[in-house]
Amino acid sequence: MWKMTIVFPALVLMGVLAAPAQAESACTDCHGNQAVMPHGQFVSPESFAGTPHKRLACVQCHTDYEGKEEGHKKQKAREVNCATCHETSAKVFKKSVHGLAADRGDPDAPKCRDCHGTHRILPSSAPDSSTHPTNLEPICIKCHADPGVISRHQLPDQNRIRDYESTVHWGSRQKVSGVAYCTSCHGTHAIFPAANPESSVNRWNVAQTCGQCHEAIFSEFKQSVHGKAYLEKNKDVPVCTDCHRAHTIQGKASPTSVTYPTHIATMCLRCHDKKPIALDPNIPGFRGKTYFASYHGVANLKGDISVANCASCHSSHNIRKSSDPQSTVNAANVPETCGKCHPGAGVNFSLGKIHVEGPTQTSSVAEVIGGIYTVLITATLSALAALIGLDVYGRFRRRKAGRASPGGAA
Repeated sequence: MWKMTIVFPALVLMGVLAAPAQAESACTDCHGNQAVMPHGQFVSPESFAGTPHKRLACVQCHTDYEGKEEGHKKQKAREVNCATCHETSAKVFKKSVHGLAADRGDPDAPKCRDCHGTHRILPSSAPDSSTHPTNLEPICIKCHADPGVISRHQLPDQNRIRDYESTVHWGSRQKVSGVAYCTSCHGTHAIFPAANPESSVNRWNVAQTCGQCHEAIFSEFKQSVHGKAYLEKNKDVPVCTDCHRAHTIQGKASPTSVTYPTHIATMCLRCHDKKPIALDPNIPGFRGKTYFASYHGVANLKGDISVANCASCHSSHNIRKSSDPQSTVNAANVPETCGKCHPGAGVNFSLGKIHVEGPTQTSSVAEVIGGIYTVLITATLSALAALIGLDVYGRFRRRKAGRASPGGAA
């Protein structure tokens, strides 16, 4: 009796396992034979066998053919419902910009197979997978660089997408692992327009998104004057993409980068030299004229990348108020900050003002003296010009008179 207790369930289990295998054989007899299926319905059994779906029977995905494994009429297969197994991903996708478009019946909306493929679906960690990070860009630009799709959906110009190929994120691919790809910033199934608060590239989520890779920098930024205002959702505060850009991010050593030494002051002054920020009594404003009037500013304008710019003194991500003891421009820290370029800088470097504005008015005595100098210089130069002109004229007259004389001596 005990033998029957063990053997009978074993036979049942064998039958359950054998059924998909038999059905599978029925499908592959035709669809696994390229001579029989020459028109795109051929499925390489070896190719499918190497995927995570290899244990699934064909009819578990192609449910409309269930019970017809032994033969069926030629007909167009229904769209496979991946949500049957991938329920969580499907729910997330349904809320996304792509999912909403699919629900509207938009023919441009991507389906699972457009990104993941059909029978040869591999984990994104597999180098041959269509969703492996190094293979993602061609998948995304199939739509995002298509002029028709761009026009119909008012998407960013394709050049903006192509710009990514010239960035530090793209260029680092062959040198380091873990660089940013489309999905690193925009997400995978949960892709939303940037205006959507749930979007990973929404203004108030950008720093956290970048911080996934740049953890140390994000930690610094949160403690800075900009970071604290960002966490309070101050609309005037800069986020990562305001200073570094998005699809055109370059390394700071690149002359085309907005963070190249000769470009930093101009970038900072987009906010600090403009109203209303420059008029805020809590923020020192209109610093452009004082910086560019200094030696550092003049040299910077002439292309010298070694002189101090805004970030050299104030830092970049860890910018703090000068009253903060940890600020690089706090009086106690100025000698060390200046000492990076001026070895041996002492406490005297912290005694005077850095951004010195010249007097707005001059004294009456200075104005009179300045006027006198202007008149004298103008008169002297005018007299000199007249003297030179008369001399040239006299030489010309004498030479002409010499040629006209009988002797002919010049």
